Amino acid sequence: SIVNANGQEVERPVPGNYLLSPRDLLGLNVLDRLVACNVTSLKIEGRMKRPEYVATVTSVYRKALDKLAQGSDTYCADPQEVYRLEAIFNRGFSSGYFVKNQGLDMMSPTKQSNRGVLLGRVIEYDNASGTASILLEKQLNVGDGIEVWVKTGGRVGTTVTRISTPYKGPYLQSAGPGQTVIVDIKGMVRTGDRVFKNFDSVVEDEAHKSFTSGEARRVPLKFRAKCKMGEPFWLCASDPDGNSAEAYSDVEPFEAEKTPLSSEYLLKY
Repeated sequence: SIVNANGQEVERPVPGNYLLSPRDLLGLNVLDRLVACNVTSLKIEGRMKRPEYVATVTSVYRKALDKLAQGSDTYCADPQEVYRLEAIFNRGFSSGYFVKNQGLDMMSPTKQSNRGVLLGRVIEYDNASGTASILLEKQLNVGDGIEVWVKTGGRVGTTVTRISTPYKGPYLQSAGPGQTVIVDIKGMVRTGDRVFKNFDSVVEDEAHKSFTSGEARRVPLKFRAKCKMGEPFWLCASDPDGNSAEAYSDVEPFEAEKTPLSSEYLLKY
């Protein structure tokens, strides 16, 4: 809520209960302009996010940066890559202050958690069987999580365990835009309700495999150190490609009073 100096509640500028919940920052659409400004580092908004989120965002921006590095005259964010960002987590997107002061358009006051991707609308609901007929705008897969934004009683969600069609054919593993499918979901669902996909099993699986399959990329390092009375401690690391880095301590080593450091101790530990 918002109150004035007298403690009286004032009219909310936007509908919803999450007045300080911002939309997620999306820089993909202006990435070429950021690169042109000599921006050399990008920070992933990943605080308290899952590894799959970090893997997806890193992958999307890496591909876009590689595309820019090839010297393309025109840059446009790939819609499929934007979808991957939407599918992994979003509270709605905003370009923040990259282009202008967005004002209230930066906020997501109606939902503070993942809103997912608009999947389609309910065109018929069968109360007896607890099934909804949905006209799809995006692909739906078995294993996806969906949520119906119902008019009464909040939101109703489920994990899709089977997909069928009005034509009574075999169950499907997936269905695409323009198709009408029937899924099991119980609740106060009505015709015209919007359906969102808040978990994409395919995107999640690809993200998970990206950091669990194959060998971890490791670079062997060689370390050299020098510790001498009257001089700062020195440490140098180098790799097989000739890259190296060195550092010096801020204080000089001092003589041990009880247990001096020995070569045998260093080799053991």
